[in-house]
Amino acid sequence: MVSSIVQAEVLPEVRITELRDLQQEAHQAMEEKLPLLIMFSAEHCPYCVTVKEEFLKPMLRSGEYTDKVLIRRVELDSRQVLKGLKGEKLSSRSRLRIP
Repeated sequence: MVSSIVQAEVLPEVRITELRDLQQEAHQAMEEKLPLLIMFSAEHCPYCVTVKEEFLKPMLRSGEYTDKVLIRRVELDSRQVLKGLKGEKLSSRSRLRIP
């Protein structure tokens, strides 16, 4: 009896850079003339996991988008301080109201 074992493809780990300073990232995007794609996600959001794993990580892993778009993420349930477009500190509650 022959057993067939299918090895799962092991993909290299890819991390989506966390956005901490919107002013700095916006400035970089303007200098490089690239769009800034920001994913707002939460820890227990199945949709967020799908977007990260099936879209954003493959985009980063492929290397095809390195010079086409800056991809960043904001974790809504994080206590990490985020600087806004004017350099102001944004709390986790105010993150959804970024102008």
